[in-house]
Amino acid sequence: MNIHSRRLTYLGLAALFAIIYLIDQGTKLLALVYLSPGDPLQVLGDFFQLTLLGNPGFAFGLRIGHQTSIHFISILLVIFIFTRLFKLRQSPRYRIAAAFILAGAIGNFTDRIIRGHVIDFIDIDFFNLHLPGDRFFFLDFYGFFLERLPVFNFADLAVAVGMGLMIHAAVKDHAYLSKLNEANQGV
Repeated sequence: MNIHSRRLTYLGLAALFAIIYLIDQGTKLLALVYLSPGDPLQVLGDFFQLTLLGNPGFAFGLRIGHQTSIHFISILLVIFIFTRLFKLRQSPRYRIAAAFILAGAIGNFTDRIIRGHVIDFIDIDFFNLHLPGDRFFFLDFYGFFLERLPVFNFADLAVAVGMGLMIHAAVKDHAYLSKLNEANQGV
């Protein structure tokens, strides 16, 4: 890859990152202006609502110690993804996935720094999930019940899409390498 095409590639990734980040921050600003905490706005009945929440925890409300711990983990993740982005030069699929993940991570990190919590507002009642508790040998597994998906935001969606793209790329690369291996063994 020559220097000109590499520069265009990085400009494209920067543009993708910027678009995702700006959509995330813009939708959060709109949620803060037009929604009231605890007063869901029904878009499609109970199935799809806009519910303003301040999430002081990590992904999906998971709490991990003090806010400083969350900041530290977020910074480490952003640095790790950013460095991986440059090491994945030969794989456009991985670079695009990393741009999605990085934009989402920095979008939520921005909220934590500015507001002390992440703004969540997308509320979907996808399906009810019930996993009954059971005993397996000497281990007790407690049941799990999910009535609604946890409230999330565009940054969370970007991270999830990025992870899906990364898994897809890994599967495609594995299939390609397996075929290449088989072809080389036949020679």
